[in-house]
Amino acid sequence: MTQKIYYDTPYLKHFNAKIKEIKFIDGKYHVLLDSTAFYPEGGGQPCDTGYINKLKVNYVYEKDGEIYHVMDEKLVDEKVNGEINFEKRFDYMQQHSGEHILSAAFHQILGTNNTSFHLGDDYVSIDIDTQDIDDAKIKSVEELANDIIATDLPIKSYVVDNLDRYEITLRKKINIDGPIRVVQIGNFDFSGCCGIHVQNTCEVENIKILKYEKNKTGTRIYFICGNRVFNDYNNKLKFASDISRLFECKQEDVLNKAKTQMDTIKDLNKQIRTLKEKFIKMNSIELLKECDSNILNIVFEDESFEDVQLYNKEFMDTDNLIIILSSKLDNKILLNYSGVYNINCGNLFKENICQFDGKGGGSPKIAQGTFKNTENLIKFNDFLVEYIKESIL
Repeated sequence: MTQKIYYDTPYLKHFNAKIKEIKFIDGKYHVLLDSTAFYPEGGGQPCDTGYINKLKVNYVYEKDGEIYHVMDEKLVDEKVNGEINFEKRFDYMQQHSGEHILSAAFHQILGTNNTSFHLGDDYVSIDIDTQDIDDAKIKSVEELANDIIATDLPIKSYVVDNLDRYEITLRKKINIDGPIRVVQIGNFDFSGCCGIHVQNTCEVENIKILKYEKNKTGTRIYFICGNRVFNDYNNKLKFASDISRLFECKQEDVLNKAKTQMDTIKDLNKQIRTLKEKFIKMNSIELLKECDSNILNIVFEDESFEDVQLYNKEFMDTDNLIIILSSKLDNKILLNYSGVYNINCGNLFKENICQFDGKGGGSPKIAQGTFKNTENLIKFNDFLVEYIKESIL
């Protein structure tokens, strides 16, 4: 089996090894070394990336105790030099160690168990087996986790063949026959884990819970650790600074300024709505005067479908008028009729709109449809006009 250097020396950035085998699978080279510092994906922790003899390693996985390095280019030398992307490696170590600390803090304060763990490039999440969570409890857990970090407890990993013999009680029971790899954080937490970690809690630096939400029968907690907290703080500080400049006020006055602006916008929108309704009411009178048949067909160029519906309200009380209105802006159409002719609006849409790559339907008196492009909207509009003309003749 591959010698797993990453367990003994997780801070190693460069290493030497020999190629044991190269497999060509699906256009990629799967390289097996006699030893490696590349951590394979597993235990919730993503794999390392980096280079072997200056050629890029895209993915690393373990199969039957062997570690395979997936590469685009073929290695030609038997002896190779590996280089880990240590910035990424250390980030994962910070996040994974932080996850152990935070999960243990939840367990200590709330008695919860961690049911799943996800380590992504933007955030980390855990699922805990309770929905009895509020802001005060989150604050208490976060404070305990950061207190543990500041205590500078050692983090060590080791393999035991029998937990009882070593008098070790894991925070969460695991069903594994044989040796178990234990990650110990001082006397604060003991967990079974195959990941790699920092060597003391101070290296996690800090933990910040971003949000929490109910998830099935538990709660999902989103958080970040270490350098990600620093980067997140800088990004949000810049955002706050940009917003305060936009509002031309101090950062502490931004919220009140935004509320005032929102109230102003709401008032202006009400005024615009009132004026629009008045305009549509007046304009619809003129449009009705221009209609010389019992089919009112208007294709609006710039009006939204919401405006089209307002026009329809003005037209629909006209006796025996067949209304076909379209919005090029939204690629939507409306058919409205409640007169004496045998026209079922909903069935007409249901039976024909698919031929024009559209979707829609409705009731016997009114139907609506939407299209991916204006060309099909116009074709369906013309189809309705011709079909209805033929039906009422």
